[in-house]
Amino acid sequence: STCAFWPRSGVQSVADLAGKSRELVIAGVGPSSGSTLDAITLKALFGWNWKIVTGYPGLANAITASEAGEADGLCGLNVTTLKARLWERM
Repeated sequence: STCAFWPRSGVQSVADLAGKSRELVIAGVGPSSGSTLDAITLKALFGWNWKIVTGYPGLANAITASEAGEADGLCGLNVTTLKARLWERM
């Protein structure tokens, strides 16, 4: 799976995540969903400064919320989702 960040987050590479002083908001679905577990695992492994907001009914809702500015990005995306829905906007 993959994480994606909107341009307004200032994240353009993995190196940008290591030096973030501002807490990023990551949209997640449920507490045991892939989008949330991926974000939790990456935060624990690398100490990235982000808050995971769960409760979106599905990944499509989390993407829409991120597009609307509720979150800086999300995890749990597969390449098919990226190509089908987000590729042209990223």
